[in-house]
Amino acid sequence: MGDNHRRAVTIIRGGILVALIFLIIYGYVYWCKPFQGSWNDIVVDLFDAIAVGLTAIAATAVWRRYRKSEKLYSIWRFFTFGLYAWLLADLIWAIYNVTVVEVPELSFADLFYILGYCFIFIALHRQYRLLFHPTPRRDAVTTGMLAAAVFLLSLLLTPLVADLEHESISLAELTSIFYPIGDLAIVIVALIFVDKFGRGVFARPWLGLMVFTIADGLYAWLYQSGNYAFSVLQANLGSLVADTLYNTAYLTLTLLLINHYLLLKFGPSVVGDFGKIKKQVFANPLETKPD
Repeated sequence: MGDNHRRAVTIIRGGILVALIFLIIYGYVYWCKPFQGSWNDIVVDLFDAIAVGLTAIAATAVWRRYRKSEKLYSIWRFFTFGLYAWLLADLIWAIYNVTVVEVPELSFADLFYILGYCFIFIALHRQYRLLFHPTPRRDAVTTGMLAAAVFLLSLLLTPLVADLEHESISLAELTSIFYPIGDLAIVIVALIFVDKFGRGVFARPWLGLMVFTIADGLYAWLYQSGNYAFSVLQANLGSLVADTLYNTAYLTLTLLLINHYLLLKFGPSVVGDFGKIKKQVFANPLETKPD
């Protein structure tokens, strides 16, 4: 147990150190522009893709901890698919950014961003059914109310962020506001699940999406106000904060997923977690016992 504990602590601390170095280098390239021409943008976009890719890989590791016969297998599969969809979206966004600089307000990348949310909401829905065993009617009502709430809140908040000179709300404006609202909906649902996830420890990967709410909200506001810098050559403090928060969100989620993986592999009594976890967490039959 001692060796496993030290190994787990080393992995977590090493991950935090790597994440901090990653963000420092990212911020330096973004603000100081050490390379010539468009190479600064290429490096920044590459860092964005790496952050998303690391998260998807960490989620894959958690997903593969489960056997196909286990109910949580399909939940983590959809969660992982959602992250890979976001990775594809970021790569497409980067191609737009490198080739045309100013990415269209609504582009092909948004198709994969939205697809990612669909996968993650499917994962949440399956987790909800597994935890609460709702009747078909209650399941339909709860799902419908959540979807309606996300849509209506996005619709109501769009005029506050978008160009108020427009007489109508465009699909692109509505889509950009949907992202932080979608993040917030995921976090709220995860908070409801906290009690069922072993005092919250197994809900942390879901709660890690809370940072996305801030990052996506700031990006939407900067974009709609015309203050977002698509090239680091025109970088401003707001864009630097928004993009750094975006990467911070993915790196935070990656660390939480790694912690989740270690908990499944070694058990909370070995890992110790970022906080304090009781052995009784594995009384929850929904989780796989450690090796």
